[in-house]
Amino acid sequence: MKGSIEHTRVAINTMRARLTILGFNLAIITFQLSNTRRLGGGTRIEGFETTVHFSTGVVLLTGLALSISSMVVFISSSSFDREGTCDSRMLLAGDFLMYLALSQTVSGFFSSYGRVLDIMSISAQTGDAALYALRTGILLVGAMAWILVTYVGPIVSFFRSYQARVSKLIHVAGYLFLMTCISQLWWAAHQLEGAQMPTPNGLMPL
Repeated sequence: MKGSIEHTRVAINTMRARLTILGFNLAIITFQLSNTRRLGGGTRIEGFETTVHFSTGVVLLTGLALSISSMVVFISSSSFDREGTCDSRMLLAGDFLMYLALSQTVSGFFSSYGRVLDIMSISAQTGDAALYALRTGILLVGAMAWILVTYVGPIVSFFRSYQARVSKLIHVAGYLFLMTCISQLWWAAHQLEGAQMPTPNGLMPL
């Protein structure tokens, strides 16, 4: 029984749908990376015409690497047979990489917009209450999307997978390890970016 669970095959259309999502994700990341130069703040480095945003750039580049890695895993899961099926073990690994990539895209998108709100808090004529309400709403929407792709999505994939429990727990351990490494990488980039931009009116930085 255990062997049959471990070698359950999944229809290839399941993998194709995930590749489509990753394609959209790569398009969003590319768009965001091309627009980081327009953001305020950042670190000015000699030889660069514009400021460098280490934290936003690292998040988006990490999402790019995870998206490509996930695509490779999904493609590798397909078998060379007439049935057109995929290995469920590879699909779960690809799912975890895909959700990590999506979480980085969400973080990069909302953090860059948060910088716009931070700049508005310095020079905008908008009242404190209106700016605070806008900022809080953006934070709530971003947090909800981040929680869905970082935790809810992987949990659903975990329980819907046909693998044995031990195999699934190994995937979860790898997922948590990658999350820890990404968090440390982001924190290093955040520290490298230097001092936080001043935030008047009692607003905390995003």
